[in-house]
Amino acid sequence: MFRLLIAAVVLSCSACSRSAVAELPEYAQSNPEELGHIRWRTDFAAAQAEAKRTNKPMLVLFDEVPGCATVCGFGRTVLTDATVVEAAETLFVPTLIYNNKPQHLALLKSFGEPTWNNPVVRIMQPDRQELVPRHAGDYTVKGLLNRMRAALKAAGQDIPSWMALAVPPKTTETATFGMYCFWSGEVAIGSLDGVLETQAGFLDGHEVVEVTYDPSVIGFDRLYSSAKAAGQADHVFARSAQQAKAVAGAQRTDAPIRVSEKDDKYQMKRHPLARVPMSDVQRTKVNAAIGRGKDPRPFLSPRQIAAWQKG
Repeated sequence: MFRLLIAAVVLSCSACSRSAVAELPEYAQSNPEELGHIRWRTDFAAAQAEAKRTNKPMLVLFDEVPGCATVCGFGRTVLTDATVVEAAETLFVPTLIYNNKPQHLALLKSFGEPTWNNPVVRIMQPDRQELVPRHAGDYTVKGLLNRMRAALKAAGQDIPSWMALAVPPKTTETATFGMYCFWSGEVAIGSLDGVLETQAGFLDGHEVVEVTYDPSVIGFDRLYSSAKAAGQADHVFARSAQQAKAVAGAQRTDAPIRVSEKDDKYQMKRHPLARVPMSDVQRTKVNAAIGRGKDPRPFLSPRQIAAWQKG
């Protein structure tokens, strides 16, 4: 029966496959797809000792290998995300407990976790005191990074800026400004505190920059006045009645902007950082820094900086 069950799972998970990527470390290349690119510890006691010695929380994944489509999808998307991988390997002690292998059944039972189950993540201190509630069901990069950030905060650990930039706040708003040059507009507006993303494009014949921002950091009035003071907002395409009311002559519209590849993040196009994977928020901030002749490193992780310097 046990062999038949394994066979059924393997057949039902045809999407699972191994793929070696030359740029990845050897351990990541040899990982089954279910486990992504993270270097997992499988000796729980040794991982506890490492966490205690390094003063890092444990990021414990309960997972099945081979796994179903949900397991494979989580490994293929979330557990390969560059920010997730770097955070897991540098800020935590990533630990794997198989929920379908004999060597971990006693440990699995001690946590009250079921066998042959979808992925579950628990983040805890070395003494198994959990820092955040059990993480299951939200199989997204944002969901896991939010949980990791909350755990670091609960543990009294600093949250690096590169990790903070990877996850937008719960509430964001959008504004669209017409201007004479969207490339310079992306630089001026993208550098403002509270601005998360910029997108250059066209709307009703105007060059525009669509701005996603955190209203708890910068309100629409200050965003508009800052952009106007920088000479980068000669027209407003209002995305809400509140925006239309705030700016005389604002044109109310819900139309999407038209984007072509050559219009996006122009300052980064020929820079070596263009080939370094990063989040959309990082790209916005790095593009603005390069355009202003500033050092982009404050917005990058150590591994991103190393990849840039490697050339």
